Amino acid sequence: MSQTSSEVVQTTTKLKAIYALSPPLRIDSESASNLYHKFFEDLGSKRTIPIRDSFTHNGELLAITARPCTASQKKRHFSKSPFLQIGDRVLEFSATFAFPGQERFFLVDQTGARISRTIEQSIADWRSSLSLDLELTIQSFFCALAIAYEGAIRPTQNVWIQDGSEYGTDRLYLSEIHESIEFLREKNAFPELDLKLNKVINWTFAQNGIFDGYSDTPASRALNYFTRLFVNNYRNDELSDLVWALAGIEALLVEGGRSSMGQLREKLGALFVDTIDFPWLSKMIADSYSFRSRMVHGDRQIRSFFRSHEEESKKRFDEEYNSQLFAIGMLVLLLRFVISRDLTELHFNTVFKG
Repeated sequence: MSQTSSEVVQTTTKLKAIYALSPPLRIDSESASNLYHKFFEDLGSKRTIPIRDSFTHNGELLAITARPCTASQKKRHFSKSPFLQIGDRVLEFSATFAFPGQERFFLVDQTGARISRTIEQSIADWRSSLSLDLELTIQSFFCALAIAYEGAIRPTQNVWIQDGSEYGTDRLYLSEIHESIEFLREKNAFPELDLKLNKVINWTFAQNGIFDGYSDTPASRALNYFTRLFVNNYRNDELSDLVWALAGIEALLVEGGRSSMGQLREKLGALFVDTIDFPWLSKMIADSYSFRSRMVHGDRQIRSFFRSHEEESKKRFDEEYNSQLFAIGMLVLLLRFVISRDLTELHFNTVFKG
């Protein structure tokens, strides 16, 4: 059933998504703790972001507020969050939406033909799909936060509330970004760059491939590889994150026809010559590429996946985990570098000194 111009249904719904965040832990560095608190200072006043890639609400504003977790919220929504305490901050996304009418919101069958629905059914369909319609914008925002605050902002659980009633949860994306940056900090290999939140959000949201199309520059390609590091459940394999992270690094640094490992040594060394110990950097690049190569080409002795619950030897664990952490952390560092300088790609010149 179509809605005629004289049949205007004024229907609105209030929707909010509340995300519990992991507070700083005792094992975290002082830098990570400072970034966590800086984020909430930066969010001292209400912030809005435009909704993107929405079927019916594209361009409308989504409000973002940091609030202390109440005793009621902790008991009702976040009882399974072991580190979240009453008074810790939670991140709230909210907006009031108006039903756009059946001319703009409708369902189609497999042939593309519009399915006949009553106005009440259409409104119910619209309400039930709103959280899915907003997910891309929210997850892309969290991706930008991971870059801006170096992995310190980590969602651990979330809940959707519609018109005062709990609506359910959506997919929660996890990553090893925080652990990777902490690994680099321990090695004094994560130089500080001053980046403002607005700059990172605007840059992230503007890259092709994030909301539409495909990547079209080395920087946008690296960012889209970076998004592959966010998963619904932590991966129980030795290779995936390393492959995606190295692909993102290579998108920015590697030119065809030359050794990837050699180019990374030269270019990362040139970019961070005064801030990262080169012998350590060179060794980590070699270890990461060696591990990836032996896994991809079937030259590494492994055991059955069904024995994954068994503890790995320290030597093998360090080789695998440290290579992964190094590559992820380096990709974050490079993304921060190009964003800070408004770059879409990096060019290098060879200089001969006689």
